[in-house]
Amino acid sequence: MAPSYGFDLVPVLRHAWFSWWAESTERVLLLGLLVFIGVRYPLEGLLVVVVLVLGFFCWRCLQMAPKRLQYARYRLGLGISGNGPSWRGQRESSRKPGVQRQRSRHFQDEREQLTAQSKLHMRGVKICAAILIVMFMFDIERRGAATSVLRSMVIVVMLATAAGIVGAVLQQSALMRLRHARPVPPGRLSRRMERIAEQQVSPVTIYSGSRSFVGAGLGFRRWSIAQRLIKAKGHRGKNEQAQEWEELPFKTEDLLGRLSEAIEDLRTEDDPELRLPGLTVKERVFVKGVRATSVLRRVAEKGTGRLVAEVLTEPGGAARHYLVCTVVSWDGDLVALVFVHMSLQGRTLYLEFVPQELRPPQDLYNVIEEPGGTGGRALLSAIVRSLEEFPFRVFDLWRLVLVPAVLCKALLAWRGPEPSIRRAVDIGARASARENATGLDHDNSSAWDHDEDEFQTTDVVRSIKIIQRRLLSTVEDFLGAHKVDTSEFRDYAMTIIKGGIVNMGGGTVTAQGNTFGDHSGIGKPSSGDDE
Repeated sequence: MAPSYGFDLVPVLRHAWFSWWAESTERVLLLGLLVFIGVRYPLEGLLVVVVLVLGFFCWRCLQMAPKRLQYARYRLGLGISGNGPSWRGQRESSRKPGVQRQRSRHFQDEREQLTAQSKLHMRGVKICAAILIVMFMFDIERRGAATSVLRSMVIVVMLATAAGIVGAVLQQSALMRLRHARPVPPGRLSRRMERIAEQQVSPVTIYSGSRSFVGAGLGFRRWSIAQRLIKAKGHRGKNEQAQEWEELPFKTEDLLGRLSEAIEDLRTEDDPELRLPGLTVKERVFVKGVRATSVLRRVAEKGTGRLVAEVLTEPGGAARHYLVCTVVSWDGDLVALVFVHMSLQGRTLYLEFVPQELRPPQDLYNVIEEPGGTGGRALLSAIVRSLEEFPFRVFDLWRLVLVPAVLCKALLAWRGPEPSIRRAVDIGARASARENATGLDHDNSSAWDHDEDEFQTTDVVRSIKIIQRRLLSTVEDFLGAHKVDTSEFRDYAMTIIKGGIVNMGGGTVTAQGNTFGDHSGIGKPSSGDDE
């Protein structure tokens, strides 16, 4: 599964599982009640079902009445104020033929859909009413039939309403507890939940598709540096070849350890003006799902710690090592991430800097954060919604057919063996639950489904640039301490700091706008050069 940055998936899954049990139990009780009345009192039971179905169709007709009224006003050219259906508009809009044809087709499709639904519901009302009339005429000579039916209907409605209210209160209470959820001890988790808890924090990330940093949200512009490792001026030889080191003065793990320590110091500072709150620094290995077989075998044999150390010295392999810096802010809603890759190859130090941002969830997932989302008002709202949804519960009974399949899969995941890893099978994750909640369009990874907050964008860019400056200064000091010439590195660092993007290919590079954001870019190389 995908990693969870600044988010714990286990309490959410436990809440979802509890809600599923509550809804399934409510449906089982309602179905048992209907079956009992149908077996004990067949006529009364059938009449109860017909009346409930009739109530459902009548409720749907009432729900569609405002739409039909808006449609009628639109047809009469009266105009509509407020939020209406998607075909709401003004007749004074654009007169372009293409726009008119498109709007006409869209209007026609929605009108036909609305008409078809209305006819279906009215047909249901007529059929149920006809059945009731026939059954009452057939049983008109039976004394007390009406009273018995009424009594059965009242009992069913009261019991079903009580079950719905209890279920709504339990689910809302569990949802409010989720706001301040704490990590669940491993002993209280099922085997499957323990596996999920391990994978979301595991240093090994297995991804699917082309998005290597799955679960990290939207990416900014990245940059990279290829620094040639030559001796400082006071330690050079007479010729060009003598300037290079016969044996490198440091290893990749030495630079990584120093960089991790320098960035970690930002989190442990006592002075709040020196500290970067919410910062965590971890090492991660990323591998594609179809190539994860060998990596998982090495994890089983040597452990994740040994694997991370080995991948660091194998920059050309299928698995890639990154130092992941995460800054969580806005009470966990906003996450800024920086992925740093480094390697030593061909007497050259290669650095890659990949910034990402994980936006807050959509308003749909922030109901408990809104005014009235918790407390007695939230419980009262849950009860009211339960009463409004009562006519639809009979039609939700078909979902009980899916319960055995869900329970079987859950039992296999809980008690069954671990799934076998087969070669050339993509077992990677395409997205994370936290990432999907933000509204990120995976088909167009540069777009969000909701507007961005200016302050949140500022906080993300600030955190990223703080880590960037720390990285550049630490690497420069480290190279200088090991007698490596840093004049070229300082030029690259200054270009990045001033807002440019470094391109180590041929041609002319022109910085445009800021290093991060939608307005940053790289100018086209001069003619005849590579990009």
